[in-house]
Amino acid sequence: MAKRSQSIVVSASYRLAPEHRLPAAFEDGFSALKWLHSQSIYQSESNHELMDPWLISADFRRCFIAGESAGGTLAYHVARMAFNMPYSVASWAPMCMEGLILIHPGFMRDTRTQEELDCHQDGLMNWNMADACIKLVLPPGCSIDNPYFNPLPIVSSPDCPFTLPKSLVLLADNDALHFYVLQCVEALKDARCQVDVVMEHGVGHVFFIAQPDSAQAQHMMQSVDNFISKDHKVL
Repeated sequence: MAKRSQSIVVSASYRLAPEHRLPAAFEDGFSALKWLHSQSIYQSESNHELMDPWLISADFRRCFIAGESAGGTLAYHVARMAFNMPYSVASWAPMCMEGLILIHPGFMRDTRTQEELDCHQDGLMNWNMADACIKLVLPPGCSIDNPYFNPLPIVSSPDCPFTLPKSLVLLADNDALHFYVLQCVEALKDARCQVDVVMEHGVGHVFFIAQPDSAQAQHMMQSVDNFISKDHKVL
């Protein structure tokens, strides 16, 4: 992805469950974003000696937040924190966050439909594994309907103004998570967020790990490249 889009990819480290339950990972992701912002300020002031050498020539006017699977959920929350009160687009100058890329995000709710239960399951995504992981990452006493996993109640609330940068959501039709993610996408659109969806067919959750050379993986990568390369405007 870095090579195709001519991008510098900054991979954020974050605390892991069960030793550090949510929202620790979201807070660490947001701290990483604030660190990146500090780098953009150093660059604008020509304080290159304070910068990470990899970022001295970076174009901070074109930044994207991205994540896959659980990392997609993390990326969504980092963007939500960055673009909503008490922060806004102006908070991040001179850095400009142009887009959000969610690859098979792990949005879930407490109840499951029959089509979700009947959908393809494998070693990369099955409900038994998902339930076990959820118990390890949520704070004690929290259900899956907590906003950490279920963004729909906040996004759908008329009393809660909500925005995100222009977003690309990548899904797979053999991934049981995609049904609910599509509902969340519609709610985001109703909240006037700009969201594009690309669905790959005949493959499951994070299929590209085992099938990086498949036609679907190549199409997905091209979709990401197109999204990054276009002249998108921040909302």
